[in-house]
Amino acid sequence: MFEFRRQPLWTVYVIYFVLSTFFVRVPIWVVTALIPSSRPRRSWSISRSFIFPALRAALDGCFRISFPSSSKHDPEYVATSEDAQKFNFTWCPSVPKDLLVGEVEEIAQRNGVELQKTYGYWFTRPGYSGAANGAAQSDEKVILHLHGGGYICASAHPKGGGNTVMTSGFFENCPSIARIFCGAYRLSTSVPFPSANPFPAALLDAAATYYYLLHAVGFRHEQVIISGDSAGGHLALALVRYLAIHQFPTLPVPGSLLLISPTVDWAVTHTGKGSSMVRNASSDYCNQFFAGHTKRCLPGTLPERDAATNAWISPTSLKLEDVEGLFKGLPKTYLLAGEAEICLDSYRTLRDRLSGDIGGNLTYNEVKDATHDFLTMSWHEPERSSAFKDIASWITAL
Repeated sequence: MFEFRRQPLWTVYVIYFVLSTFFVRVPIWVVTALIPSSRPRRSWSISRSFIFPALRAALDGCFRISFPSSSKHDPEYVATSEDAQKFNFTWCPSVPKDLLVGEVEEIAQRNGVELQKTYGYWFTRPGYSGAANGAAQSDEKVILHLHGGGYICASAHPKGGGNTVMTSGFFENCPSIARIFCGAYRLSTSVPFPSANPFPAALLDAAATYYYLLHAVGFRHEQVIISGDSAGGHLALALVRYLAIHQFPTLPVPGSLLLISPTVDWAVTHTGKGSSMVRNASSDYCNQFFAGHTKRCLPGTLPERDAATNAWISPTSLKLEDVEGLFKGLPKTYLLAGEAEICLDSYRTLRDRLSGDIGGNLTYNEVKDATHDFLTMSWHEPERSSAFKDIASWITAL
């Protein structure tokens, strides 16, 4: 993994990848897409069956050479450039020290993680006339969204991942949502790169973005929907669980929680011949994220076994000893899963554990033939629009 990250191997691999893709892979993808029985899913369209392997190949390539990054997405650059106004950039101060307590505080001390400011970007509905970061209206609902990327890539920037496609889906289908704040958090690294930002760095940053919405913008906690896709879903769940455990007067549990393909088993304990990790291997593109890198990044200095035995890292791990009450106190929660995902079994475990703790406050939607994080894919229709309409109905009923 990342074996070609240095020059000249980086250049050699990129040349090989480009040439082999155009002259070998693309013809194979075309033929495969044209034959229904050879597609990842027989029901998939020709276009989806062509786009999908290209996406997976691109991600696999990144795991060979490292993920691309842009200095123009660096918050210090954005804050001092015209992009700050163009993309509605906002700094978020760190949370007060008295909000770092309990087991999370102990892990933070052990991993050398400190509170620090973070940032985010406001997205607004087309035609929205107010200031993007203006004071909250008394009855206004807002979404705090946490992006995916396996904790190792992507960003909250409008061009840093699937944020623009995701937010446009909310605006097109949810009339009660006029603003969405995409909160940023520190990404993690581990060998072969220098280790940095293990748990709970991202959790503390996510808490800061929520604190900002309540105390700087003036939203009432019951009007906030904390949302996250993929790793961001894991982070959203961890944040709300942390708030539910400690019941902070200055940072109460939000009104609701939206989990979109949340990666909740980094230890990969849902395995075996009949598992979704095996049966859906050809219809998911994020297989490499579960090859061990994030599993090494998040625990930091904690024992390796903690990836499977610590609920902050893998809340649906089958190796957790006591799961009753794990999600007690969570608000109304919507869990979206794709039936074609390799993580499907872990989502079903999450569904069962949530149902046991919050009962009727859980809404579970498993979309047939949908791959991982499909709400970020404009070409994943009609599943994407159907799921957004269902989410919109849930939000309206809150």
